Amino acid sequence: MNKEIWTDWRINKPCPSCQLGRLKEHPKKPFMQSETLASENMTSQGYPYYDYVFTEHLKCDNCGEVVVALGRKSEDSNPNEEGKHDMFIKYLAFEPTPFLIVVPKSCPKRVKEILLESFSLFWRDENSCANKIRVSVEALMDALKIKKTKLNKKGRETLKLHARIMEFRLQNAEVADFLLAIKWIGNSGSHMDNITVPQLLDAYELMEYALELLYNDRKKLLTRKSKAINKRRKPI
Repeated sequence: MNKEIWTDWRINKPCPSCQLGRLKEHPKKPFMQSETLASENMTSQGYPYYDYVFTEHLKCDNCGEVVVALGRKSEDSNPNEEGKHDMFIKYLAFEPTPFLIVVPKSCPKRVKEILLESFSLFWRDENSCANKIRVSVEALMDALKIKKTKLNKKGRETLKLHARIMEFRLQNAEVADFLLAIKWIGNSGSHMDNITVPQLLDAYELMEYALELLYNDRKKLLTRKSKAINKRRKPI
């Protein structure tokens, strides 16, 4: 996972459709921006920065998919030493949204759906995004058929996510530890603890590797291929 892609607005994002190409400025659709009213009021009083809202059409350089982005842009009204105006962009949404991590094809459908929802939240609501990643862990526990309840003296008790991860740990301690770390990050988001982008990217990095270990498409493909070759004792 290349975290710099998601922290540097100057790096072209991966295509959400083919996931091979990069999203670049659409050659036939211009970047459109409008200065905010607050910015107009401030700059009229000598404030040295302009603030804009913008929309941008992007096109994949591989498959041609078109993506629309919106965000905010700030620009220094005074040129720097190179005669250029310093600029900063914060994206707030992409439609359709790029995949922040590689999701294996064999990943359970519900887990993938929830992760896609989290990708959209990544751009504008870090706490909600963290919580949504945590929900994807719950969906993963369901997909792995980890029990939701247990019997005790008072009857049947609903197991919390932590307990379910501990139950799964008996099967796969390595992945369970990754999922537990994601859960803690998600808990902080649920409690409105001002999750940061780097913390979100930590959660995504852990999830990406956990899914790779659980649903390794390449390993399955190569295992089938090697068994077929070994059975025939010649190339297939």
